[in-house]
Amino acid sequence: MDTSLTSDAQLYAAVVGFFLPLAISVIQRQKFSTALQAVLGFLCVAAASAGTTYFTDGFDGGNYVHALLIVFVATITAYHGFWKPTGVAPKVEKKTGG
Repeated sequence: MDTSLTSDAQLYAAVVGFFLPLAISVIQRQKFSTALQAVLGFLCVAAASAGTTYFTDGFDGGNYVHALLIVFVATITAYHGFWKPTGVAPKVEKKTGG
């Protein structure tokens, strides 16, 4: 059994990871401890990875791990490299009760 993601699935995982910080910003609260924010963010990444894997390749453990890594790295990179510097993520947090 091949456990590698297809190039389309990799692209979808990266796109999900790029936009996921906005969804996490709706859930996150600035008053949460750093540890709680990290756990909540990782749970969101895990759920998004499961959905990406399910809708692109069918759920498979190896594919899930690959998707998890892609979504995780894309989410962190997009947040620190785009959403936070542009001020979009902090504005979403404030507008949604952050």
